Amino acid sequence: MTTAIRPGRWRLIRLREVVADTEITDPTKQPDKPFQYVDVSGVSNESFCILEARQMEGNSAPSRARKLIRAADVIFATVRPALRRIALVPPYLDGQICSTGFCVLRPRPEKLDSCFLYQCLLTDAVSARVEAKQRGATYPAIADSDLLNLSILLPPLPEQRAIARVLRTVQECIQARRREVALAREHKAALMEQLFTHGTRGEPTKMTEIGEMPRSWEVVRLGDHARVRYGKAKRRQVQSGSVPVVGSGGVYDHTDSALVSVPTLVIGRKGTAGTVWCQEVPCWPSDTTYYLQWTSERLRYRYAYYRLLFRRLSGQHARTTLPSLQRPDVESYVLPLASVSEQEEIVGALTLCDTSIGAFDRETALLEELFRALLEELMSGRLSAFPLAEREPRPCPAAA
Repeated sequence: MTTAIRPGRWRLIRLREVVADTEITDPTKQPDKPFQYVDVSGVSNESFCILEARQMEGNSAPSRARKLIRAADVIFATVRPALRRIALVPPYLDGQICSTGFCVLRPRPEKLDSCFLYQCLLTDAVSARVEAKQRGATYPAIADSDLLNLSILLPPLPEQRAIARVLRTVQECIQARRREVALAREHKAALMEQLFTHGTRGEPTKMTEIGEMPRSWEVVRLGDHARVRYGKAKRRQVQSGSVPVVGSGGVYDHTDSALVSVPTLVIGRKGTAGTVWCQEVPCWPSDTTYYLQWTSERLRYRYAYYRLLFRRLSGQHARTTLPSLQRPDVESYVLPLASVSEQEEIVGALTLCDTSIGAFDRETALLEELFRALLEELMSGRLSAFPLAEREPRPCPAAA
């Protein structure tokens, strides 16, 4: 952090100068009193908010449930701090308890805006300095004092609020897009249930060994319509611009020649047993996968792909290994077979869902990129927040 970019009215302060003391409590002394407990795992390091607070009573409180939190406190996980589990305490958790794995920061309202502090702690500059202070290789952590001694650039309170307002607006847009993605995924799941149970023609249904389906459909084995092949080990040579390798980590690398050059399904057989990828460009299925070579015109590969997403193949668990999938498991997988035209209708409907989800994902990624750029520019003082604000800034409420 260089002083050359610091605006004239900004000053460098230590966090302990602008936060108040917080309280320690022991819920076991009131064994019948209920409370909500925020553990480190309950804070998302993607949305930077509290996703889960467990309801419990004092007699079942874990030993780490000791720190009292108030609305608008900022909690910062001091265990594995590189994961950035940081959140603003919402009003509904006022007076509840969090883990001692958090440092609880309570801004003095006359000096520091809570939302500004919360966002300041998300910057790369703060993360780098926190990581430099962490100790321990297998269980890295920092002390509360390390965080309290951290120095940050502090603008006047009105500008803190303006900065917080701008960044909060972008964060709210990101959360809105994430909710839309979640709703679109729920819609897709419900649509798959409807389509694979009732089809698209409104015909009467029948019960079969794999559940309800339209009367004209058949139950078939995947192995009767496609050959199941083993993927091969990825070559050591890797060249730019070559075909994707599909393996236990998904489409994760590139290789210099293609094993499969036609549309196919790739199915994980080790580690990610039963995961399915629909590959429509030349690819190299790795030795942790199977791939399918179609032998029948009656079963469309994208229809099979959506069915495998809907009813996933299950791997076998061994005592000493990760779940694995055997080739007979894939060959004997049974699925409902509609007419080719109805398969294409089902694929069309589900492809539209995927298109919507993809669009929301791209918008979310762009908004996240905008947030990161604004965060670094505004928190360093290189960009003023006032021209970005539509009206007089006001204190930012705690995250919902």
